[in-house]
Parts: sequence; C-alpha cells; structure tokens
Amino acid sequence: MRGTVNKRRVAISEAAGSIVIYCAAVFLHFVYPLSGGSALSILFGAVNESVWEHTKIFSAAYIGWSLLQLCWL
Repeated sequence: MRGTVNKRRVAISEAAGSIVIYCAAVFLHFVYPLSGGSALSILFGAVNESVWEHTKIFSAAYIGWSLLQLCWL
C-alpha cells in the first residue's frame, strides 16, 4: 500500500544507522590531519579535541545519515 512505511525496513535502517554514524564520525575525527590541514576539512572534521569539535563530527554524520534515510524510506 502506498504511503505506509514498512516497520521492518525502518528497524533495519535504524540499526544500520547506528553503525554508519559511528564509523562516519570516526572518519571525520581524522579527516583534518589526513587532508593535510585543508580548509574544507575544517567544516566537517575535528581540528582539536574540544567538546564542540566532537559535537560537530557527530552532528555532521547524523545529518548525512538522516538525509540518506529520508531518501531510502
């Protein structure tokens, strides 16, 4: 039926999202040093170990996954 959401599909998406968000955040944590200090990597990656930087990388990963999930579901 059109317009309804499959509960199993949502559950799989939520479980996969936990893993994807964590892995993306780990990658974003190291993207600044890996890029050689690129100015673009400052927008999404962690520059130092502050609380803000960790909030930024998890927020970016969560927003990215949310957009993918919105398109998929």
